[in-house]
Parts: sequence; C-alpha cells; structure tokens
Amino acid sequence: MTNILIVRLILNCKLSFVFSILDKNRDNLSPSTYTRRLNFTIISGTGTSVVMADRRIWIVALALVLCLCLCDSKKDIPCPKPFCRCKLREKMAKCVGKSQVIPKLPRYVEKVYFMKTNFTTVTDYLLSNLSQNRISELHFIDTNTVNVQPDAFTVLPNLTVLSFRSNKRLMPEVVSAFLNVTPTLLEIRLDSNGWDWIPVDMFSGLTGSLIQKISLQQNGIKSISASYFSNVYHLEDLDLAENDLTEFNTTGFETTSILEFNIAYNHLLKIPSFCGPTGTPTGRYKSLNFASNPVYSLDQSSFSCLPYVRSLVLNEIYVRELKNNTFANLPSLRSIRMNSNSITIKRIDTLAFNSSSLRTITFVSNNFRFDRLKGSNLGLFSFCPKLVSLELTDNHLPSNSKALRYMFSPLKELQILILQSTYLKAIPGDVFQHIPKLKKLVLIGNYINGWGDDPSVFGNVTSLRSLYLDGNNIKLINQSSFPKGFLGSLEKICITNNPFSCTCDLMWFLDWMKSTKHTTIVNYPERYVCRSPPELNNVLLKDYNPTKEMCTDVGRLLQNVCIGISVTFVFIVLMVSVCFRYRFHLRYWLHVTGVYKLGYQRLSKDTDYRYDAYVIYSDHDQSFVSRKLIPELENKSQCRLCIHARDFEPGALIFENITKHFELSKNVIVILSQSLLNNELCDYQLALTQTKAVREGPGVLSVVLIEDIDRINLSAPMRTLISMVNYCTWPSDRTSQRRFWGQLLTELNKHIDPE
Repeated sequence: MTNILIVRLILNCKLSFVFSILDKNRDNLSPSTYTRRLNFTIISGTGTSVVMADRRIWIVALALVLCLCLCDSKKDIPCPKPFCRCKLREKMAKCVGKSQVIPKLPRYVEKVYFMKTNFTTVTDYLLSNLSQNRISELHFIDTNTVNVQPDAFTVLPNLTVLSFRSNKRLMPEVVSAFLNVTPTLLEIRLDSNGWDWIPVDMFSGLTGSLIQKISLQQNGIKSISASYFSNVYHLEDLDLAENDLTEFNTTGFETTSILEFNIAYNHLLKIPSFCGPTGTPTGRYKSLNFASNPVYSLDQSSFSCLPYVRSLVLNEIYVRELKNNTFANLPSLRSIRMNSNSITIKRIDTLAFNSSSLRTITFVSNNFRFDRLKGSNLGLFSFCPKLVSLELTDNHLPSNSKALRYMFSPLKELQILILQSTYLKAIPGDVFQHIPKLKKLVLIGNYINGWGDDPSVFGNVTSLRSLYLDGNNIKLINQSSFPKGFLGSLEKICITNNPFSCTCDLMWFLDWMKSTKHTTIVNYPERYVCRSPPELNNVLLKDYNPTKEMCTDVGRLLQNVCIGISVTFVFIVLMVSVCFRYRFHLRYWLHVTGVYKLGYQRLSKDTDYRYDAYVIYSDHDQSFVSRKLIPELENKSQCRLCIHARDFEPGALIFENITKHFELSKNVIVILSQSLLNNELCDYQLALTQTKAVREGPGVLSVVLIEDIDRINLSAPMRTLISMVNYCTWPSDRTSQRRFWGQLLTELNKHIDPE
C-alpha cells in the first residue's frame, strides 16, 4: 500500500513539497535518525506524515516519472481540419471558414492566417487557445472584425507581425488603441480596409514601440503625410501603395529610421520633395518606389536630398523624355527600374543615365527607338562605368554592329546583358569582345538567322557562361559557329524554338549536344525540332541521326551534284525559252487556271476535321470574307472554311462555339486588320491559335494582312504568332491577287499533322 501511495505522489508532481517537508524536519532530527528515515512524504487528505520506504521504490518511481514526462512531451495537438490546414515545414496554419472560435493548434505552429471567419470582436479570451504556441505572426484577412480589445494580444508575448486586411468595418481608432499596448510588434499590416482617411494621431502613441514596418496598401487614403508617423522612431519601411494620394509631404520622417518608402499606384503628378524646411534630407532613404503615378516630368531637381538612395523604381510613369543628369544627384544609386512607361518615351539625352555609382538598369517594354539615335547619343550608357546588369527587353535596337559596339563597348564591368525582343536581325560582330566580364547574354525572341563561321561574333569571348538564343530563326549551327575557347567557358545554352534545318551541315551540332558534359543545354531534347526538309518536319533533333557515310561519300555527292546541275540547267533553259515566248499568255494561265487546278490538297486522314480552315476575322471585314475569301477558296478550290457568322451554332455560348469549331478545323487563317486588333474576342482566339501552333507546328497558321498596320500596335500574342510564320499581304492589282491566292493555298497545303 505504501509503495502505491509513493508512486501516486510522484506521478502527481509533489516532489518539491516533499523536499520542503524533509528539509523542515531535518533540523529537529539527529543525523542518525535523519539517515535512518527515507526521503518520502505521503500527502493524505487530512495532513502529512513521513513514511519510511525502500530506496529501490524511489528509484523505480523516479524513472517512471521521467519516462512519462518524456512521452508526454512528444504528444501534440492535431491540426483541426477541415477548418485549418497546417504545414510543419513552414510552421504555419491557414484557417478558413465561418467560425467564431479559435481552436488549439499544433505546438509547432508559429504563423497563423485566419480568412473569411466571423471574428467580430477580437479579445484575449478568443486568442487564449494560441497562448501555448510561440505565435510570431498573426493575420486576420476578411474576418468581419469590428472591435479589438486593446490588450487582446498580451496573451501572445512573441507576436512580432500583425495583419488586419479586408476588414471593411474595422475603424482606424480601434487599431490605434491596441497598437499602443502591444509592445512586441515589429510589423503591422493594415491593407485593403477601405479607409479613405486615418486620424492624424493614429500612430502618435507608438513612441516606445519597436515597430519597423507599417503597410497601408489598397485603402483609398486621400491625404496623409510623414508627420503621421513621426513618433514611430524605429520605422524603417512604409508602404502606402495603391491609395488615392495626389501629394505627400515628407517632413516628419526626420525622427524616424525610414529606409524604404513605397508610394506606387497613387496619383502623384510629380516626385515629392525629400528636403526638409532647412534644405536637409528628411530621412536616410535607401529604396523609393514611385511606380504607376502620372509623373510627367523628371529632371535633376526631382531627386534632391537623397544621398543614400540605392534603389529607384519608376515603372509605368508618364515621362516623354529623360533629360541630362536626371539621376546625377543620387551618389549612392545602384539600381533603376523604368519599365512599361505609360506613354512612349520620345527622347533620351546623352547624359540621362550619368551616374558613377549605378550598377543595374532595367529599361523594359518602353518601345524606345534606340535604332534612331545618331552619333554621340548612342553612347548614353558610357556614363555608367560601373554598370553590371543592363536589360533592354522590348525596345528597338539598331542591327548595325558599329552602332551596337558604340553603345555597349564602354561597359567594361557589365556581366549581364538582356536584349530580348529588340528586333535584332543578326548577332553583332566585334561587340562582346569589348565587354570582358560579360557572363550572361540573352537574345531571345529576335530575328537572328545565324552567324555562320564569322569569328568576330564569339571569337575571343571567354568570359560568357550563359547564352540564350531561343525563339529566333536559326537554321544551322556548325563547328565554326562556336570557337573552342568559347565553348570551354560556356556552362549553359538555350537555343529552343528555332527552325533547324536537319541536313548534314548540322551533324557537328547534333554530336556536340549529345556528347557535351560541361555545358547544360536547356530544354533538350524536347524543344529542339527539325523544320526542314519537309519530310523531317517536327522530328526531334535527337532522333535525326545522319551517319558519316551519308555525309562524307564524296563520289556519290559529286555525282548527284553533277546530275542535279545538268538537269537543272537544261530545265531552266527550256523553261526560260518557253516562258519568254509565251510570257503574256503564261502569266494569265499560271495564276488563273493554275491556281484553280492546284486547289486545296486534302489528305486521306483529314476526315477527322469538318473544316479545312478556321477563319479569324472582324465583323468589319465581313465584305472581304464574303466577296473574296469564300468564292476563291471554297467555290474554286474546294477548301472548307469555318465562318463564324455562318457556321456557329445559334444559342450556344460564343466561347463554346469558338473552342468547338477550333477543334473541328485543321488550319487557321487570320484576316489581320486594325479592326481585328480592337476586337474583344481577338486575344482569346489568338491564344487558341498559339496553343494549336505549339502542338501541331507553325504550319497550322496562315496570316492575311488586308491593310497596313504598324507593328508597334500589335499585341504581344499577335506579334508572337506573326514571328512564327510568313504572312501574305492582300495586293491591289488583279495580277498580284491571283498570285496571292496561289501563295495562300500553298501555305494551307504545308500543314502536316504531328504523328
């Protein structure tokens, strides 16, 4: 019985009380008596008594307690599904649903997201089940919160990040009350709460806080200034993006620790002044974001009092020109991002990017005509001697090697050069040799046909590690295309989506791709496909295996060449004679009778298709389709066309009609005009066309241009599609029109379905 009581005592964790009783009685006992008695106290319902027991019972019981404690420490609360989803690796739980209570969560959870719940009032009692966790981040997103008990978060002593987002009934005064009594916070996010104003003193009680970041994104705030935050001494990052601010006074930031300021997507007409009343800087800013503001002008005075700024974001603003020394007052500037200007930049002065500290320029999708710069204006980057990265995607570069050399050769520190979709027609020679530290070169989406064995392109270029040439018009690559020293340093290359010509001239490149261990070939083999000769169209390069015998039988080669030349010569002489004698009759017969006889060549397996071609056109161009296209292709050439005004099923949804008839059509004809570009359904049909072209090859698509269109006005999907095919232009004279129909039928007959 005594042993059972001892075990029960230990299991109930009374050891500390036992030791206190023994220590208390030790003074009243002689040493020999204390030694004879053992160290246990049995606690009964009416009092205490000291009981002697065997030491072995003590040891066994203590071991049992330790074992139970260890086992208990490994037990954990399961994730309360389906209300919550828990992720052990991220130490996170996301709880979604119309619950009014917060359940207990696994002990590893430190970040909690509550979404679309019904936590009308947040109190310490509501949060009590989280008190056993070391919660560091707590997010209330669309939780229908109206009130927050000021001391609600005191039960979470490790809380550093708190967010209330999309709670339209939560008032700013409520937030102010609990911020003042939550001293552990480092970051507060109050986004998308529908506040068009906040009290001037909302953050005035935070003089003793440690808050470093405040976010007020997407609220529609119409007026606010730096003085609202002057008592937040540790504030480093302020985010006011996507509000309705037309101006901002930075006076008041002097008492903060401001480093990053985001005021993007507002209505600022000019860059705010960062000079205080005495002309000194209002903060030690390092990062400024003014994206998507209608700023119409920039000059040297726009960025005064900013000696520490390292990063500047000016995307989607409205400037028409960049003036000399615009960024010269930024001595610490490292990065400029100026992408997608909302109106076309017409002029960039030679010294516009003048900066001795600048490391990165991202000038993307501005459609700027660098190809129209003349003389010294081409050297506009020469005043950035420390530039490491330069991206000029979606602008117009000159194809002249001399002009490009003038632009880029001064950049001796440049390591990354991105010239994607810049309308280059060739890889410039004698340019990259002048950029000794260049490691990454991106030439994706241009019109490059190849560079043959021109040693001025990659000769003596040994620093390059990555080369991207995908989406061009490269047909052949041979051993002289890449000098040995160049390949020795190259670690990654991507030449996907090029129309390779699978002939013996490609044999070296095929062998190199299969054998190289040093260079990674991106997306090989699935994105490397033959486009010619026709019998090898859509064959993967890895499956084209010409043998040395096929490519080195000189006798057979000479014999075939001689026979071919002789037959061709005789045939040409006869044809020239006949054509000259009957040249006028022949032109008429060839383009009228010849086209009629050619017709549309339907293959036996085309029975899977109801239509030979799906026609994409605008209703504005119905006259061309009815009077020109249908009579010529359907009536004369027996080509079955899908015309939406005629063939779509009445009553069905337009998108269902489009998708269904796309699947029933073998080819696609695009009647391209300005009215089509303004058609709302144009992008959807072009997306289906692009998918079909990727799946079945570019031969599926034929483009008919019936009026002049500036390529600048083309959407990105349309530009991509046109780059994949040779389009036909509708001529005005009848003779050329007959030739036009023959060309269009030839294009339609080229499509061969992939096996």
